[in-house]
Amino acid sequence: MATRSIVPQQLKDLTEGWSKWDIALYVGAPIALGVAGLWYYNRSKSIGNEQVGSGDYESVQRPHTSGSVSDKPSPKSTSKPQAQSRQELAQAAKNSGNKCFKEGKYEEAIKFYTEAIMTCPPDVKGDMSTFYQNRAAAYENLKKYEEVVEDCTAALGLNPKYSKALARRSKAYEVMESYRDSLEDITKACLIEGFQNQAYLMAADRVLKTLGKVKAAEKYKTKSPTKPSTFYIDNYLAGFVNDPVARCFAPQSTTAKLKDLGISMKGGAGGQGEQEEEEADKIGDNGAVMVDIPSAFDRVKNCLALKEYDQVIPLCDEELENERSGKIPEALLLRGTMKLLQGMGDSALEDFTRITAMAGLDKTLQATALIREGCLRMQRESAEECLLAFSKAETVDPDNSDVFHHHGQQLLQLEKLDEAMLKFDRSIKLSPNFPTSYIQKYYAVHRKAIMTENMSLLNEAKAGFEKAIAKFPTCSDALILYAQSLSDQGKFEEAEAYFKKAQQVQPLNANNIVHRGLMMLQWQGNVEGTMSLLSEALKVDPTCQYAYEIKGTIEVQR
Repeated sequence: MATRSIVPQQLKDLTEGWSKWDIALYVGAPIALGVAGLWYYNRSKSIGNEQVGSGDYESVQRPHTSGSVSDKPSPKSTSKPQAQSRQELAQAAKNSGNKCFKEGKYEEAIKFYTEAIMTCPPDVKGDMSTFYQNRAAAYENLKKYEEVVEDCTAALGLNPKYSKALARRSKAYEVMESYRDSLEDITKACLIEGFQNQAYLMAADRVLKTLGKVKAAEKYKTKSPTKPSTFYIDNYLAGFVNDPVARCFAPQSTTAKLKDLGISMKGGAGGQGEQEEEEADKIGDNGAVMVDIPSAFDRVKNCLALKEYDQVIPLCDEELENERSGKIPEALLLRGTMKLLQGMGDSALEDFTRITAMAGLDKTLQATALIREGCLRMQRESAEECLLAFSKAETVDPDNSDVFHHHGQQLLQLEKLDEAMLKFDRSIKLSPNFPTSYIQKYYAVHRKAIMTENMSLLNEAKAGFEKAIAKFPTCSDALILYAQSLSDQGKFEEAEAYFKKAQQVQPLNANNIVHRGLMMLQWQGNVEGTMSLLSEALKVDPTCQYAYEIKGTIEVQR
């Protein structure tokens, strides 16, 4: 396929002068890494490049130069054996080391590799680099990662394009939690191999995700509150079926809204208002409107209905100051939700944990608080606490589809794909008309297909996406995720069509425009086109952090 051959060269042209870190950011963008596409293209061909593994050492005997010594003895030669050269002795020591390595005798292997290093002439750089790399492999099996880094560095000093040494050092850095160094090494290895080594690509994907989580967790601790867009809030709440907060968005007539706010029309035809409650004031004798003063919580519900989100937290604060309020749990959930959406994680978590500690609450309200607590725990890299919160939520409200849907999403992040699919199936059974669970399920199938290189699962995911789109034609999430799966397979024109459909369905979704721009970069190497789409995304939603991050990375390099 033409795309396969031009993408690596386009990438090299595009990234000329970039640091290894910036290349990794580009390569590792959600739809730009191309791990899935490379597998899809290469699935029928064996990959000749050597894999990254703990048993990976050089065993090939390198040719050597030894002056004019002939392989055959001359007729006049005596039975006395010729003295071996230092290079030959070093190779013999290496071979002994390899034998010990195969037998799992790593300490002995290290001694032989060390002998090879000490014996070999230093100007025979190819052999020397191999000896260091082999010794690093033995150290790796003994979990001596600092020694692995030291020997790989020595090997690379002799042979800077030694991709195997780069990959091994990357793996050691990863174990040592030096993720940025690890990413730089594995990215360089990918570049040297022309992005054709599946193992290196998968390692780059893994390290990039880990680094991203670490950086996100660090940033999250110091993140200042930000005002999210109306679309962002609406889209978040649309991800729930039974959320008590989302219920405040249900369409109501004006009369119903007034009634819900505690406001009643009390004017009389004769001109004088009727006093229906003791606390009501008489406003003259001209048939004026008599009103009850609504509580802070009633007013915050009106703000939600009118999308006046700035007032939500202050009004919840006011409601919570009223010790006699009967809406404390609801106000905590509302306030915690808005704090979560503004990046105020610590404060939001306090509100949710206050709710979950209360007894005798409405089960849906308590389960929703547990869902949000669980998601926050995951953001903080506390997977165990996250899953515990969801386990509690399932016990509290076992018939709530939201619990299973969001539990599935967290399992998806942990790459527990089979478990995630079971949760999505349960959510679908409880809420068969909620489209997002269908989409997330088939995204999990797609992920598993890529990870296991299973064409049958890839076809199942494709059929599932298409069935979901037919059932929910106006669901932008379905269109976007299907477009990404097509892009993974190098089907860029089809993916482009679905990205455009998604934009028609949800024109205010800036993230969709960013994804489309990244695909254009992968597909055509069109930097200007990508930048134009990123600018378009920021016009649609000036608060779109994703667009700023991608645009900033490209702008710095230009």
